[in-house]
Formats: sequence, structure tokens, C-alpha cells
Amino acid sequence: MTPWLHGHLDDAKQLHQAKQYREALKSLLIVLSVYPDSPEASSLAADVIYEGGRKNLPHALTSTELGDPRLDSIFCSCEAGGCGASWVSFGQCWISSAFGQVEISNPSGVRCTGCGGYFCRNHYTVAATFPTQRIQCPRCGGETDAAPRTPNGRSPRQTSRPNHPLVHVYLCVESRKRIGAKYVQSVLTSVAPDALLATDGERVGITSNEFFPWPEDPKQLMMMKLMMDNRDFLGDRYAVYYFPGTGPDSKRFLLAKIYSSVAKYFDPDAVS
Repeated sequence: MTPWLHGHLDDAKQLHQAKQYREALKSLLIVLSVYPDSPEASSLAADVIYEGGRKNLPHALTSTELGDPRLDSIFCSCEAGGCGASWVSFGQCWISSAFGQVEISNPSGVRCTGCGGYFCRNHYTVAATFPTQRIQCPRCGGETDAAPRTPNGRSPRQTSRPNHPLVHVYLCVESRKRIGAKYVQSVLTSVAPDALLATDGERVGITSNEFFPWPEDPKQLMMMKLMMDNRDFLGDRYAVYYFPGTGPDSKRFLLAKIYSSVAKYFDPDAVS
């Protein structure tokens, strides 16, 4: 473990102990940008989310913070058809390593020790057995683990965030009429909040356009728009990521996020 990584993890631990969950998560997200598979950062992030995501806290983590795609691999997600619920298991948390077998009542979700399926409390089955209750797998009826240590990940809530500075965002919407700033903000808040909450000196440009009728290949039209506005965006100094979606009023849209090709965060102590 490098001094840089060790320092960020120590900062996150201290912030977590002080119940400064948002600041702790920010420090861990920097680590996960550089080391997305870090078990130490993932376990600490699970701790922060497990405690800081509770709705009864005065400064609970928001859905925007919890939806960060760098956290997707930390979550467990329900495999019941059409559910989509996700949670962080206590078994993943840093503090849980101090315990042996963990018993949790009314868990957010479980993992079947037989078929390996994950199910949230809306879909697992509770069997009344004296003197305790037993949670059964709704798929195979097998025994379950209420604190699985290995998550199965979740589907992305937001557009991806590569470890590069975000430079510009283009939003093209299926509409006859001019879309306003409130509409743009609502879409970006939902799927690309990093465009609105720039950090570390980033200045993100935002451009919106309307397409009607919606083209068969909106990506090609978007590329033409980028070429007309700033040809450099399609060059080697930048990377463009495209994300199709549907807005709050069911209008189709295409989002293009332009990133600089340089690294945003890096470990100065890593061996090259």
C-alpha cells in the first residue's frame, strides 16, 4: 500500500468516526477512481454508506451521492424480476471483520447459500420456526446469509465517471420546442450530476439542443454537432462518451460527456 493510498484511507476512517459521512465518501471516491478494485477502500465505503445512508440522519447521504457509479460494485441487488432494489450488506463493512458469524434481524437483503441468488426484504421468504424465524430463498427454499461478504453489484444509476476531468456536456433532446434550463438541470441531476457539481477547479460547459424528428442514428448527428462546435473534441486530447436515455417526460435524449485525456487523480507514490 502506497503512502498516498494509506493517507486517503486514514483520512476516510477519521472522517467516518467523526460521522462526517459525505467528506469520508469523497476521500474514498478519489481512491476508487485510481484503484477501483481496492478491497480496503470498498470496505470502508460500505461502512460509510451503511451508516451514512440512513434516512433518519440529519445529514444523510443523498441519492445523488449514493448513485455514484464508482460505488456500483459495492452494492448487492435483488434478482427478483423487475425489482431493482439494492443495498449494502453489513458483511462487506470494515467493522464487520472484527466479528465472526453475524446475525442480523430483518436485513435489507440476503444471499442464498444454495443457489447464490440475492433477494431484498420485499422478496425473500420468512418462515416461522420456534424460537426464531428463518429466512428462506424464494427461488430454491434454501438457507440464506443475511450479511453476505461478496456483493453482486447493481445496475448503473448514473452515467460513468472515468478518471479524467470533465470538460463539456452536450444534451440533445427529442423535442419540437426549445428546452429550458430547468429541463436540462433535471436530466443532468438524474443521470450526470458531475456536470453540475464540478470539483477540483473543473469548469464544465453545458450545451443543449433539440432534435425533431428523432433521427435513426442520433450519435452520428451528435458527432456532427461536436465537429461544428469544437473539432478538437473528436481529437486525441479528448474522449467522448455517449449515453442514450429517456427524460422525465418520456422524451428520448442523447448525452455526450467530453473528458480531457489526462488523469484527474493519480497516485504519485505508485511505481510506474
